[in-house]
Amino acid sequence: MTKRTSKREKGITLIALIVTIIVLLILAGVTISLAVSNQGIFNKAKTATRSYKNAATEEEESLAVAENEIDKYIPKNDDGKISEGITYTDSDNKTQTLTKDTAAGTKIGTTTVDGQTLDWYLFDVSDDGKTAYLVSTPTYWVPDTTKEVSGAYTPKLVSSYDSNTYAMRQAIQKLANGTNSYSSGSVTYKPSDNTLNYYKSANSLWSAQRGSTAFASMNENEQAACYLADGDIFAGIKSQVNNADGNLKGKIQTLVGGASAEQWCKAYNKQSAATGHKITAVYSKDNVPGYIYKVNGEQSTVSNNDYYTGTNTIFGNDIYGAANNKENKTNNPFYNNSWWWLASPSSRNSYRVCDVGGNSSLLSNDNSYAGGDRVSLFASVAL
Repeated sequence: MTKRTSKREKGITLIALIVTIIVLLILAGVTISLAVSNQGIFNKAKTATRSYKNAATEEEESLAVAENEIDKYIPKNDDGKISEGITYTDSDNKTQTLTKDTAAGTKIGTTTVDGQTLDWYLFDVSDDGKTAYLVSTPTYWVPDTTKEVSGAYTPKLVSSYDSNTYAMRQAIQKLANGTNSYSSGSVTYKPSDNTLNYYKSANSLWSAQRGSTAFASMNENEQAACYLADGDIFAGIKSQVNNADGNLKGKIQTLVGGASAEQWCKAYNKQSAATGHKITAVYSKDNVPGYIYKVNGEQSTVSNNDYYTGTNTIFGNDIYGAANNKENKTNNPFYNNSWWWLASPSSRNSYRVCDVGGNSSLLSNDNSYAGGDRVSLFASVAL
């Protein structure tokens, strides 16, 4: 007897196929919606791309700003190339680099200006440690009647001085005959706004309390002190220093005819802090608007006078005019070339400016038209 077997055919039903298609369509719809909607993958990718580009642009701009700020403090030569730091030879004949830790009074370099040899010394360092201030050995000068800036004769350094030229008065009035006559109407010098702003900042106590600081309303000594603080007037000397061979070539940023009384006192007091000996320049208008001096906050007990501190009241470093600590004063260049002007008016009378008396180690005042015929140039360099 033959036995039969049946085999069932396997497969999907039509209903199952339809359900599968429907599910796939739903999934496809969801996927497409996620990709192309406002919050879809494509739009998010585009948004992310834009955000990245914007962030990259902002980063480039920020870097450019940062580089510009950094460039302000990096010294450059006239050709725009970054210059190396200032090196000098110390007393042991070793090469050193000028830094904020270099001792005040250190000889930094030597240059020739108008045929005169000038030695440059570290005077002070700014509070932020980015700028060093140098002073030159004081030297005689006379107005160069062949050159003028802002209606005044420019200074020329010389080996000797003829008091009949009445140096500063002649310079700011352009008195070719060198007479001693004076009237406010004869002044032709008109400093630039930049010069006036610097003069006021260097003499901040005077500027804050003087009242009107319009140049035309100033007394003769105030105008003369402004002349000393004028970087435009001393541009020719600055150019000579920057073009002369040596370690200061191309390094001088600013140069004027002298530190102000406030700048001098600030630098001196840093060095004398350990001794407790402090000299300050204080504004006064008892006679005329200008400065008087205090020693340790009081009138000097040596001079018993507000207008000079008295003999041997400057101690310590030669560069501030201290000659009393030298056994042989002839070795002190700030003694041999004494009585150098500061760019500040004295309150003593209307024709005296503040000055340093190296041969007597004191701060004093001197005529703007004779006597204190020397300048100790005041320059800044970047550290």
